[in-house]
Amino acid sequence: IMFKAERHTKILRGVKRAVFDREQVYAILDENLIASISFSNDGDPKFLVHDDSKPEYYPTVLSTGYVRDGDSLLFHGKSSSLLQRRLASGIPICVSIFSLDGLVCAKTPMHHSVNYHAVIVYG
Repeated sequence: IMFKAERHTKILRGVKRAVFDREQVYAILDENLIASISFSNDGDPKFLVHDDSKPEYYPTVLSTGYVRDGDSLLFHGKSSSLLQRRLASGIPICVSIFSLDGLVCAKTPMHHSVNYHAVIVYG
C-alpha cells in the first residue's frame, strides 16, 4: 500500500482534510468490515452493452467483507465467485471503505452535509 498522493490520487477538493498517514489509514481499515470493490469487465460478453457503433462493457462494483493483514486486504468470497475470479486474474481494482460519522442538518437543504472517513485503495 502506498501512502502518498500520486497522479490518480491527487485530492482536488478539501485538500486539508486528506491524509496519507499509514496509522490513520490502518485505523479506518481496521474499524470497518465492508468494502466496495470496483473493476472493469472488458471482454466479458455477459457485461457487453449492445451498441452497433462500438462494444462497451458495464463496470462492476461488488461489496463484501474484508480484513486487513499487514499491508494486504483479504476479501470474503467463494473461490469460484465473479469477484474472486477477477481478483485472481490480476486485473486492476479500486477498493472503497468508509464509515459515516454523522449527518449535518441545516435549515436549508443546500447546507446539509455528512461527516465521514474513507479510504480508497488501488491495486
